[in-house]
Amino acid sequence: MKLCFSVPAKPEKVVSDAREFLLRFAERLLLGRDGYGNGLTVLLASLDLPAEAREKLYQYDVPQLLKKGIV
Repeated sequence: MKLCFSVPAKPEKVVSDAREFLLRFAERLLLGRDGYGNGLTVLLASLDLPAEAREKLYQYDVPQLLKKGIV
């Protein structure tokens, strides 16, 4: 299988889609990172997410997943 990746013709559409995805699935996502750096934090800040969505992404998930025995 050959995978091809290219720079999207409309990067603003990619950002819009990413924001929409995060808003839609904030309660189902567990954000994490390997190593150092703040790229993920910078990206999330650039998406101008509402406080409720940021809270779910950063704080909500882990306790909820632990309660359900998923993590």
